[in-house]
Amino acid sequence: MIQKTIAQRYGNGFLKQAEETIGWESGLEELKNIKYILLDSPELMKFLENPIVASSLKYRMIDAVCQRRFSSSLKHFLYFLIRKRRINLLLEIIQEARKRYAHGEGIDAVLRISFPLDLEILSRIKSTLEEKINRRLKLYVHLDGELLGGIHVTAGNTSLDNSLKGSLQELKERLMQVRV
Repeated sequence: MIQKTIAQRYGNGFLKQAEETIGWESGLEELKNIKYILLDSPELMKFLENPIVASSLKYRMIDAVCQRRFSSSLKHFLYFLIRKRRINLLLEIIQEARKRYAHGEGIDAVLRISFPLDLEILSRIKSTLEEKINRRLKLYVHLDGELLGGIHVTAGNTSLDNSLKGSLQELKERLMQVRV
């Protein structure tokens, strides 16, 4: 679990940095391409992960692999992973970055509400959710009278239930666990 969190942070860090230099789409494409190179050449990954091999040799190998095919952003990111002794997480970093940014900048989100809301209120809800999730959202509104009030949002793997129905269900579950 800790490695997954670390991989997510490094992947997000690289793509945020790439967004400023080459664009996150190009950064994602470069990660995908370096992944294919590493999967085609397991010896290369073993070489980079080997703690006995000097960092300067690893840097030269990165230079040889990257040459004109990859940006300096990716090359410096790989150097950084070698310096921090995190190069062994590279494939997981790539996987987590691709998972997070696979759908582009925005992710689809369904906002379930019990009654129609004013456009200004919907806009405020959307911006609050974007701050909370830390992603841009493509918001789809669905009227659901069963909620009884409040809202329920599903965005990717994240579900936020702030509805009366959800609160009542949670209360019911807690009461069922109380021993009398």
